[in-house]
Amino acid sequence: MSKPEKTVRRMEVASVAVTILQIGTVAAVWFSGIDGPIPIHFNASGEADGWAPRQQVAILLAANTIIAAISLIVCSRIAHGPRVADYSPANWRSFTTGWMIGMVIPSLFAVFLAALGLGWTAPTDLEGPRWIQAFTGLILVVAGALIGKTSPNPFVGVRTYWSKRSRLAWDKSNRLAGRLFCLIGLAGVVSAPFSPAPMGVVALVVAMAFAAFWAVYESFRVWRTDPDRQP
Repeated sequence: MSKPEKTVRRMEVASVAVTILQIGTVAAVWFSGIDGPIPIHFNASGEADGWAPRQQVAILLAANTIIAAISLIVCSRIAHGPRVADYSPANWRSFTTGWMIGMVIPSLFAVFLAALGLGWTAPTDLEGPRWIQAFTGLILVVAGALIGKTSPNPFVGVRTYWSKRSRLAWDKSNRLAGRLFCLIGLAGVVSAPFSPAPMGVVALVVAMAFAAFWAVYESFRVWRTDPDRQP
């Protein structure tokens, strides 16, 4: 079995495991017996600002699970299609990065929010924003590690006018974004138990916006000085 085939197999196993976890979460929410409303949306500060009965929460999770299952089938079919033999290692990285960021991570985040809403992970209002900060930081670490190595593609990465017209601008801006996201995410995870809620989540969001802006500017800066750039 080739390295790309092993990577696809691992992604399929991870996706199936996440889908099963989602199905279990749907059942747990539906049969939880909670009569009161459950938080279903959290603002930038990590505080609940949207509520729904458990049946509606279960239906929303079920819809997310169906989308995840369809995404798994589509990605698996693409990975085993006749054209994948022509994929370069860079193409494979982009494909699996899109798979991870587009399907696996959002599915895990949906399960996490359901757990948070039901109080499985946050018995107090003070701990809720801290859990969101820690989980968001973990997502940033994973996403940063993936984005930093991705090649030009239509789905994932720092896709700007300049990065699409200069391979050097693409590589450097995505490498910068990956490093910044990893550092910000790591700081978010480490500081979550000690940061004043909800300011820790707010700081994380502001840092993410700053990192994104810096990466966009980096793509312009490198494109402007790249002799091989396209106009």
